[in-house]
Amino acid sequence: MRALPWRRSSFESTPASSRSSVTSPVSRLWVHESGREAWVLADHLETRDETATVRLACGQTMSVGNNKTARHNPSHDDDWDDPTFMSDLHEAPLLELLRRRFGRGAIYTWAGEVLLSVNPFENIPRLHALPGWTSAVAAAANPSSPAPHIFAVAERAWRSATSAGADVAIIVNGESGAGKTEACRQVLRYVSRCSAECRVAANAAASTAPGAGTGAKREEEVARLEAAVLDTACVLEAFGNARTVRNS
Repeated sequence: MRALPWRRSSFESTPASSRSSVTSPVSRLWVHESGREAWVLADHLETRDETATVRLACGQTMSVGNNKTARHNPSHDDDWDDPTFMSDLHEAPLLELLRRRFGRGAIYTWAGEVLLSVNPFENIPRLHALPGWTSAVAAAANPSSPAPHIFAVAERAWRSATSAGADVAIIVNGESGAGKTEACRQVLRYVSRCSAECRVAANAAASTAPGAGTGAKREEEVARLEAAVLDTACVLEAFGNARTVRNS
């Protein structure tokens, strides 16, 4: 899946200096803390020359260079499934949104057509429960715009491949330990289930045998095909495995 070009270019085409410089007083600013790769919100007190005076949430007042600040917009405080709908999107509100969502167990976030995923390094109950997810999508007010989830990406790819007959590739990218292998496994699970259900439906339509299309028969075929596909994962992963600083 690729990012929306207009969303990407609207951010990347803006020079970093113009994104982070403060030219007029505003009520709040994003401040990049020294010694930490993190942004925090602070009250903007004044700006003189190339220095802004801000007050942090803890009450501390400090002066920072304009190149260590970024504009704050009220839309940055909202909870978005897709941060590309924010006004004046840049690194600070994006990271803060991911942090807030991660804190409540929402590890998936849309970014246009791209799905962002933060590895929780733990099991989140029912996060990848296939029947539960498909039922939730069917009951959603707008099924064409599902909540961010790895299954939503797999569903979009499946529909493109089966309805439009298009060749589809899903690119899973990230550093070592980001959760790429698990993401691929979940995509394979979803596609396997869709394929098995289509096969069962086709066999049931062509068969007069009783119980050919029952739920038990469907689940049996789903389990069989899913196991067959996932059993190939260890072979496929061997082609991409490499020793890294986080995977030795």
